[in-house]
Formats: sequence, C-alpha cells, structure tokens
Amino acid sequence: MKKLLQTSTLILILLVCLSACKNVQKGDNTKSREANTEKSNVNISFKLKGIWSAVPSIDIFGDAQGCDLLLSTSSKIATKRSRIPNEKEFTIVGNIKEPVVIRFYFPIDRQFVKSVDGNGYMPVKCAQMFMVLVPGANYTVSGDLTAKDFVDLYPAEDTENINLSKLTSQIMPLLNKGTNAYIKLARLGKKATKIQTKELNAISEECNKKVSDIKQAFLKENASSIAGLWLMEDMIIRSQIEFKDLETIFNTVDANKYGDNYFYKTIKSRIEGAKKSAVGSMCPPVFGKDIVSGEDIKLADFKGKYLLIDFWGTWCGACIAGMPEMKKFADAHKNKLVLLGLAKDNDIKLVKTSMKRNHITWKNMLIGDGDRDFVAKFNVQGFPTKILVDPEGKIVLRFTGEDPSFYKNMEKILSK
Repeated sequence: MKKLLQTSTLILILLVCLSACKNVQKGDNTKSREANTEKSNVNISFKLKGIWSAVPSIDIFGDAQGCDLLLSTSSKIATKRSRIPNEKEFTIVGNIKEPVVIRFYFPIDRQFVKSVDGNGYMPVKCAQMFMVLVPGANYTVSGDLTAKDFVDLYPAEDTENINLSKLTSQIMPLLNKGTNAYIKLARLGKKATKIQTKELNAISEECNKKVSDIKQAFLKENASSIAGLWLMEDMIIRSQIEFKDLETIFNTVDANKYGDNYFYKTIKSRIEGAKKSAVGSMCPPVFGKDIVSGEDIKLADFKGKYLLIDFWGTWCGACIAGMPEMKKFADAHKNKLVLLGLAKDNDIKLVKTSMKRNHITWKNMLIGDGDRDFVAKFNVQGFPTKILVDPEGKIVLRFTGEDPSFYKNMEKILSK
C-alpha cells in the first residue's frame, strides 16, 4: 500500500517540477473575454453538471512559454449555504503555438478529494481531468459529474483527444478504485482484520497492475500522438518504463508530424541524457551564469577537483533540508571537492532569497530551456538529485533523494 501513496504523491510533485507547466490566467471581465476571443486560435466552452466550482484550476503541460490563455466564467461560485451542485459554465480562449496538454481540477469540490484524515489530500490523477489543446480548437465540452467521487470526464472532440480519452477512460476508474481501497484500509488502521487487509491490498495491487498493462498497450498503438508522447514523458519521470523499451517505442513516432513538439524534443533529450549522464560517462556540458555574481560558469572551471552537482528547487523541502549535511561534507573535503547547484525555478529573486536564508554560498545556476534544460540532459527524475563528477570530468556517482549512504559512498571515492 505504501507504493500507491508514494506514487500518488510523486504525481503532483513531478508533474509540477519536471514538466513545462503554468497556471492559466483567470478573468471575469466580459470585454476582455470578447477581445481575447477575436484574436484567439483556441476557444473551448465547458458545460459541466454536478460541481460547485465555477472556475477550475488549470495547468498547462508542454510548451507553456508559447501559451497565452484566459479562463473565463459566466457562473458564480456556489455559496456555503448551497448544498446542491449545479451546472457550471466556463470558457478557455487564447493562443497556443503547438499542441499542449492541460489538467483541470476542482479545489472546492470535496467529493473529488482523496484524503485519509480529512485534512491533507492525495493528488491522484483520477481527481483531475486531462485534455489536449490544439491550435484552432473550437468546441464545447459537456459532462455530468453528479454523485461522482472522481472526475469521470474524457473529452473526445478531435483526433488528439480521442486518443487521450482511450487512455484516461480506462485508467481513471482503476486509479479511483485502487485509491479508495488504500484510503479504506488506512482509515481502518489497527482495526482492520487480516481478511480486510488482504482483500484491500489485493484490490490496490490488481488496479496498479491493470493500469500498467493499459499504459503499455496504449503506447504500442498510440505512441505517435500527443497523448502518447505526454504519457511517455510522464512514465519516464516516474521510472515506470525502461529506457531501452522507451527508445523502441519512441522510434515509432512520426518525427515529421511531432518532431518540433515540446514533448517529442524533451523525450529525445531524456533518452540521450540517460545514456550520456550514466555513471561511467563523461559529464555533459554544463554552462550558464552564476545566480549571485552573474559570472559565466562552465564545466571546465571545475577540472582538477571532484564536482558535486546538486539539482534543487526552492519548493523542494528535502533539497533544502539536506543542504547543511552536503555543506558539512564539502567543507570537510574542500581540498578535493567543490559544489555546484542547479536550481529548477523561474523566479530568480525567489532563488536569491532562498540562498540567502539557507546560507547557500556555493556557485548556483538556473536550469533553463533547450541546450540548458539540464533536467532532461541529465535525465533527472526527482529532486534532489546529486551527481558526482571526478577531476577528469567523468560521472562516478549519482543519487536521487537524501540518504546518509550517499555521503558514505562519496567518502570511499574521495579517499582513494
């Protein structure tokens, strides 16, 4: 059962941190909506029954830098006195330069929230709706979520969304069933009988197995689609597919049609990164400007000493919590070892503030896009990730997470 909870938690953390993702701008002004509609290449109207949320939260996955979208609503959020969900209408208008995947979730609709204790929540995919936006999209999405305990909605208005709905319509009910089994067992706690524990564990394991089989089957038939590419990236991030299997599937994608898309380029970069950043390989080029001084930084600057590259972010509690131990180790080996931080953040001011507050005095750069997308180039699948490079530029150790064993292994290498 722990695997289900861990996987569910990673879904939110990694989707937010490792994909190009941003929130859709929200607006209520009628004139603004009309002006935006006139110049937009995306215009999608939603009519959903059985929800309280007048304005859902929406994230974009893909080339978010190329998106200019506005979420508008003609409905008002239900008051606390209202106990009956009703029909809500909202519209997305704006411009995109290439297909992207968007994720909807409904924060005030408690029926979709998965929680053990009623306070925190498990950010599982079945509590969200996914769809593809393509340039020129102009249609209406409708559905009824009355009495549903997950977002049982699968838009299929065009070819790309038909492909995605083939996947989501199969896996979401299973994810919901497996999550509910976990929650039931967790709430029973010590009161659960052996029979209940066995039955609920069996439900969870069966659902996970079916979801995995469905994903594999889907990729064999639909790899050459936005849904297929999005799923491949998602599975890479969660280490749900071997790179040799991924490369075989990826090679079936129509590069003429999808070669310029964000997902295609990112997956290609990750496949190359997995090969080039493995232990025993020469470290890929690292370059940029120091966050504090603005001075140029390049890998050659560190030749002659061991270099510990630390992938981190201001949003990553484990990253920040592990830094004192990392600094302590580096100080104890300052004649042999130097540190370099690679921060996954868009707000350089926030990074500078975090560095000052947490006494981060070593060199740091922001992770960028394209040639400076070091997350893809080093195939980073979780934060923090630490990579040790020897004085000649070869990768000799890498680790994701925080664990004393990493420093013990580093000690062995540096003491040779």
